[in-house]
Amino acid sequence: DGKAELFSGEMDDPKGIVILQNSLFVTDVTRVRRVDLKTGKSEIWADEKDFPVKPTFLNDVCSDEIGNLYVSDSGDKKGAASAIFRIGIKPAPKKSKDVAPTRGEVTTVLDDKTPWVK
Repeated sequence: DGKAELFSGEMDDPKGIVILQNSLFVTDVTRVRRVDLKTGKSEIWADEKDFPVKPTFLNDVCSDEIGNLYVSDSGDKKGAASAIFRIGIKPAPKKSKDVAPTRGEVTTVLDDKTPWVK
C-alpha cells in the first residue's frame, strides 16, 4: 500500500544503518543497536561502556567483507574525541539461519590523537 510504518522503536537518535547477517545495525548516539529483520526486535549491541573510550556522537556504520562493523564518532562540535571504532562480529553458524551473530571486541581504529590507522 506504500504507507510507511514503524519497523522498530526504542531509539534515541538513529543515524547510520547497515544490514548484515539478517540483522539491521543502527548507530544511536552513544551505542549501536541490532534489529532482528524477521521480528523487528531491537537490542543494544554495543553500549557506551563497551567502547575503549566513551563515544560522543556515533554517526555512520558500515561492514567489511568478513563482517566487522566500523562505526564513526563525530566527536564534539570542535572535532575533539572523534574516532572510528571496529566492532568484531562472530558470525552465526552457517547451518542455522535463525541464530544471530554475536559481538566481538570493540577497538579503536583511528582517533583524533592518533592520525593513522592502528
